[in-house]
Amino acid sequence: MINELNYIDFIPETLTKSVWKGNTYESIDQVMNRVNEWIRSNYNRNIVNVETVVMPLNRKPNFKSPVSAINHSGGFVYNMQIIRVWYS
Repeated sequence: MINELNYIDFIPETLTKSVWKGNTYESIDQVMNRVNEWIRSNYNRNIVNVETVVMPLNRKPNFKSPVSAINHSGGFVYNMQIIRVWYS
């Protein structure tokens, strides 16, 4: 039997949109609730790993959270935290 390794990413979803205040997004705890629900509904899959991944963005985002900015050599690097589930 051939096992195939796959993954699914859970990205914070937009809760509210505002031009003046910026968009608001799910917290990492809310994202984890969606992850747990996916795992419960896919109980027949073999869950290999659940990890937090910090993804760099290629430009300055037009929203506040859940993006973090790191000052790096006189410029900023913007990152977004996601949760990745590996399964087979």
